Amino acid sequence: MGDEDHVYRGHLASSPLAEMLATIHRRAVPGVLQISRADAGASLYFDDGDVVFATSSECGESLAECLVRKGHITEAQQQVAAKELERSSGVRLGEILIQMGYIGADELAVVVREQVQHVVRELFNWDDGEVVFRVGRIQDHGAHEVRLSTPRAVVSGCKQIAEGRQVTERLGGRQTVLQRAEWPDHLGGFGLEVGEQQLLDLVDGKRSLLELCEEGPMGHGLNARVLYALWALGIVYRDREDAGHIKIQLSSPLE
Repeated sequence: MGDEDHVYRGHLASSPLAEMLATIHRRAVPGVLQISRADAGASLYFDDGDVVFATSSECGESLAECLVRKGHITEAQQQVAAKELERSSGVRLGEILIQMGYIGADELAVVVREQVQHVVRELFNWDDGEVVFRVGRIQDHGAHEVRLSTPRAVVSGCKQIAEGRQVTERLGGRQTVLQRAEWPDHLGGFGLEVGEQQLLDLVDGKRSLLELCEEGPMGHGLNARVLYALWALGIVYRDREDAGHIKIQLSSPLE
């Protein structure tokens, strides 16, 4: 088996991020998803299908800058740690800050988690970009590693999608009829928030997407975005579509 057997290549225009993340989680694979476009690039790292780290050239500030801005460390401490980082090999800044006693591991984890969540949310509004997913544990992020629920990231990210038309088109149009699927086994530990569950309860195989959006507990646009997330995760499916169907098909060994 060659290296390319463990690589999937695609494009966000045909396989949006929500559907890719749902597939990676369903297959519970480790790997890195790299997205690149003309002006920016980002990488999402996975372990057992969950996001454990993320980087983006559009993040706006480094971890050190974020820690200083939020008052977790001083500029002087950051400079001392940066000098130590130059003398160290294979050690990350966060680990050095912990070793020096400038910040606690739990405190650092909160900031890293916020940064990772921010990167993932922003990527949901990338409607173009070349995608490469490489299967396998790529890198150990040490003290910087977190674990985000990929299903929750999908729902939260879909809620942030700016262009509602994209969501409607992916679901097949306003007259699409949605049905509930059996709750997927791989989502056994995932739960919906109150409004999300209330919206799901309206899915009866009779109401159209338009009716669900109008009758749902949240705003029309937010209802549509949540329904798209539920479809991507295989919790609902379109009439005349196999339950649990996800459009994106990843090459072996993810198929």
